[in-house]
Amino acid sequence: MSSSSKWVNTILIDSAGIFAGTNEGVSLSKDNGISWETTGLSNSRIFALAKTKTNLAAGTNEGVFLSGDNGINWQKSNGGLTSLRIKALKTEREKLLAGTYGGGVCVSDDNGLNWIASNNGLTNTFVTALTATDNSLYAGTYGQGLFLSDNRGENWAVLDSGLSIPYIRSLVISDSFLLAGTGQDHPLSDGGVFRSINNGKNWTRVTQIEANKTIFCFARRDTIIFAGSWYGKVFSSSNNGVDWSINSISNATAVVRALALIDSNLFAATDAQGIFLTTDYGSSWTAVNAGLTNKMVIALAHVGTTIFAGTMGGGVFRSTDIGKNWQSVNNGLSNKDVLCLTFIGEYLFAGTSSGSIFVSTDYGTSWTDVDANLPNADVWAITALGSDVFAGTFGSGVLWQRPLSEMVTSINEPVPNNPFTFIVRQNYPNPFNPKTIISYSIPEQSNVTIIIYDALGREVANLVNEEKQPGSYEVEFESAVGNQQLASGIYFYQLRAGEFIQTKKMVL
Repeated sequence: MSSSSKWVNTILIDSAGIFAGTNEGVSLSKDNGISWETTGLSNSRIFALAKTKTNLAAGTNEGVFLSGDNGINWQKSNGGLTSLRIKALKTEREKLLAGTYGGGVCVSDDNGLNWIASNNGLTNTFVTALTATDNSLYAGTYGQGLFLSDNRGENWAVLDSGLSIPYIRSLVISDSFLLAGTGQDHPLSDGGVFRSINNGKNWTRVTQIEANKTIFCFARRDTIIFAGSWYGKVFSSSNNGVDWSINSISNATAVVRALALIDSNLFAATDAQGIFLTTDYGSSWTAVNAGLTNKMVIALAHVGTTIFAGTMGGGVFRSTDIGKNWQSVNNGLSNKDVLCLTFIGEYLFAGTSSGSIFVSTDYGTSWTDVDANLPNADVWAITALGSDVFAGTFGSGVLWQRPLSEMVTSINEPVPNNPFTFIVRQNYPNPFNPKTIISYSIPEQSNVTIIIYDALGREVANLVNEEKQPGSYEVEFESAVGNQQLASGIYFYQLRAGEFIQTKKMVL
């Protein structure tokens, strides 16, 4: 080992010799430092070393590596780690402790083979993406990979098998796959799309999307998926993310920060040129910025055919005519640096800079600050699991969790009597047992039907079948249909009103 070529970050002395953790792997001296030999991990920067009864452990920016033969062979051992950036290792009695950057302390009681977070797993991490399904909550972080919680955020485990880029910018989930958009904040960094078909346990990188393409956002409907990247680039897949092609926005040089898909209308929000629209799945694009006084658009959300745009400095804008015109809707929105927009049921949430969260119960017409006890950090992601809302912040982790019922006057409060679009809201509560409420709005007189189907497509209940005047309505669904108690599982409810059809999933 040459001191002029290698920086030594840590030293470990035991019966096998002197181990040195350097910026180019682990070196070993068996003659008290007179001569050195490289023992492995030459492509890794070693920040910490520790010795257990059976293994030599090395802490790196890629997690923990273990060697059972004093460094000749190494294997990665990251199961359960809350952060892959390991800054300290220490043996304490029969346990191995790992101090992480942004993920707190993790403990192993089997010589480093498996890890458990001693601080719930996501303390002080940089959360940039959140998604939830059934009882699972996924959190994508900037620099520390993807995490999963199966107990509503109480504990977290890292999902990194094959997910080689730990900068997670966006997530999209379905019953059969999970996609992660990755990359850093400069265009020369490595990035792309990773796909998992087993709930994130293992990942495969999508090869059709070239390297150095950070994926900032996704939009999905059925099997069609779009992904936004640098310089107006939009990628598309028609088979659930298996194969991809490029559909770039002509003359666009800005970053595509958000996407929204309404029927055949795909909106692309950029951080310098406003919003673009394609009606032919990316073959041609048109700028749709009339009334959009701030063109640094970071977030999009929609309900029915109404779309909302979150901007940096200009707050929220709303369009009710497929982007032809936009109007500012900032009444009560005291922080106008909007970083994310999310519909949870009929409620629109806005996450902003400096630790603020707002909710609108009237589709953006007015806003209420609901960020009680939220850390002073930028809110980049909001999602819901059951009756709770989770917020991911940049620097404070998923520390903020609050019941939805605390943020609105009443879960069953009346919705607007003069709806401007067809809206089918997510049932509440979801999952449910034994009852749930389905809310919907229709802007014109229509014959309305709401039918419940099981996972095999069999009709199990007909909740509504009648002519309705324009307005907003609620209907209750009970799991006991007639004399039959429905089995636990996945069900679907479908609303038809004239030519409008929409289906949503619920869990009993």
